[in-house]
Amino acid sequence: MQLRLIKPAELDQAALLAHSIFRKAGDTSMKELFPLIFSPGYTHSYAAVAEDGNIAAFMGLVPSTIRTGEALLNVFSIGAVCTDPAYRGQGLAGQLLQLCQTHAANAGASLIFVSGDRSLYTRAGCVPFGGTQFAELNASSAHALAAAAGEEWTLRPMQPGDFFAVNRLLNEREAGQMYSPGELALLLGAEAYAGVLGLSQRTLVAVRDGSIEGFAAMAVPAADVP
Repeated sequence: MQLRLIKPAELDQAALLAHSIFRKAGDTSMKELFPLIFSPGYTHSYAAVAEDGNIAAFMGLVPSTIRTGEALLNVFSIGAVCTDPAYRGQGLAGQLLQLCQTHAANAGASLIFVSGDRSLYTRAGCVPFGGTQFAELNASSAHALAAAAGEEWTLRPMQPGDFFAVNRLLNEREAGQMYSPGELALLLGAEAYAGVLGLSQRTLVAVRDGSIEGFAAMAVPAADVP
C-alpha cells in the first residue's frame, strides 16, 4: 500500500470511489460537483493506492485564501474523504490526514478546514469553529421584506456579465474566502451544495441604481427554478 500525493491521472478513479460512497445511481457525479478537487492539474490531494493500482482511500485537499479584516490567510480545505469498504479498518484515513497536515504545514498554511466532527478529526486536534444560523423565508415574510425594501431594488437571475460585480462583492466582505471571477464561475456552475441536497440552484442578484449590490445562490426544489 502506497500513501502519497495522488497523480492527476488517478483523479477519475478517486472521483468514482467518492461517488460510490456518497452518491446514488442517477445523481450528479462527484467530479462535476467538486471540480476543485477532481479536475486535472496541480493537485494537493492524497490517496492510499493498493498494489494493484486501485485507489483504496482518498482525501481531497484544496488550497484557498481567506480574508479576515486586513489579513490574508493561506488555508486548505479537506473534502471527499472516503475509503473503499474492502480496505476499511486499516487506519488509512488517519494516515492520509497526517500527510495532509504535514503538507499544509510545509506549504505555510495557517488553517485546515474540515466539515464534520468525526473522531478521525477530533483525534487529530481539530476543534469546532464558527457557527450557523437558520432563517425561514415564507411567502408572508418575503412580501414584508419586499415592501420594506421599496421599489429601488430589482431582483433578477444572475447573468454571465455579472461575474465581475458579484466577485467584487464577495471579495469586499470583511471576512470570507477570496475568489477569482473564473473560480467563482466554476463553483457556481458546479452547484455543489444544491446537488448534494438533491435540489436545484437559483442564483439572483439585487440591483439598485443600475449597480449590483447584492447576490445570493440558493438551493431550491427543481419546480421553483424557471
